[in-house]
Amino acid sequence: MIGVPPLLIASIFFALVPDEYETRFEKIETIEVGGVSIDLCRREDGVFGLGEVRQGGLPLRRADFLVTWQVGGRFPAFEGRKGPEVRLRDPRATLTFRPQRRECAGTVL
Repeated sequence: MIGVPPLLIASIFFALVPDEYETRFEKIETIEVGGVSIDLCRREDGVFGLGEVRQGGLPLRRADFLVTWQVGGRFPAFEGRKGPEVRLRDPRATLTFRPQRRECAGTVL
């Protein structure tokens, strides 16, 4: 995935869709998963997305635009979170974050 560490596993089928315009969004909250901080955000039209991703003080992904998902051709909105599970609505979907360990060219992520 472009700019997103391989530490995330989604429990829904998703497509990475870059926004065609400059987006305005607000941070809902930050979730911590395996030493990685992920900003959960809401776009001004209500669409859920991921903002900045950091490992400690190191930014892994800047928040120039949101990473969003399409479910059944529609962009879901944030409903709530319980632990690593994020509940989305309209359409209903679940996104679960879990730490993973990957090794690439001698570097452990």
